[in-house]
Amino acid sequence: MQLTGTVVFWRDDKGFCFIVPNGHNANSQDKLFFHIRDLHLSTSVTKSTTKPQLTKTTKITKITSKDYRPQVGDTLNFSLGKDHKGRTIAAPWQPNTATLTQALAQPLAKPAAASQPNSGNTKPAAKTQAQLENIDIEYTKDIALFFRLGFMVLIIIAVLFGTLPYVLPILYIEASLFTFWLYRADKKAAMLRQRDRLPEQSLQLFSLIGGWPGAYIAQKKLKHKSSKWLFQREFALVILANTLLVIWLISSNGIDFFSQFAFFAG
Repeated sequence: MQLTGTVVFWRDDKGFCFIVPNGHNANSQDKLFFHIRDLHLSTSVTKSTTKPQLTKTTKITKITSKDYRPQVGDTLNFSLGKDHKGRTIAAPWQPNTATLTQALAQPLAKPAAASQPNSGNTKPAAKTQAQLENIDIEYTKDIALFFRLGFMVLIIIAVLFGTLPYVLPILYIEASLFTFWLYRADKKAAMLRQRDRLPEQSLQLFSLIGGWPGAYIAQKKLKHKSSKWLFQREFALVILANTLLVIWLISSNGIDFFSQFAFFAG
């Protein structure tokens, strides 16, 4: 079945991008991956070349990546295929007639170089769309580390002042919001096929310390990690462990235990 969609992301140096089928929102999770190697022209297109006192018309029946490179906003026709991992992708695909005709009418821009030396007479090259949209996983991991440290400091302060049972809702909200942000970052890295990803153990750890409501919402809304059976089994155990811990914390035994460390309680 032939489908039509719009290119919403293109990484020229890697030759892949994402397309959203018509009728779907560009911010939805229904983006389909496709690669330049799956370009296949099944219809002929007429290309006109105008020179001084000469207009030449050529019938194009086959194009390659040298003739056409996708751009964000291009309209493509495609079929559904599978990659080597069995995931649904857009393959084969081709630009629609209007898009291809417009692209052939102008010179093909050279792919952006990965990096170029910057001399004193040239300005630094502007960042490409891929560079702007790629997720810096190392930065995300650093932020996660600082959040864990800050979270532990807040818990220690709450214990020392004997207010832990009262600040639990605030701690849950903070942990849930941050866990949702981690899921979103990892989901985007997965869509971009980045090799560096957030470890699943890290996502489960943030769920264990109280972020599991945010993790649950992220799994449902972003459709991330929701189909991995082993991860879901561990996630269920994390929710159970966290719930039992909270029940103990607000029980008389838990309150009596932590009251021993409430050195600054009024």
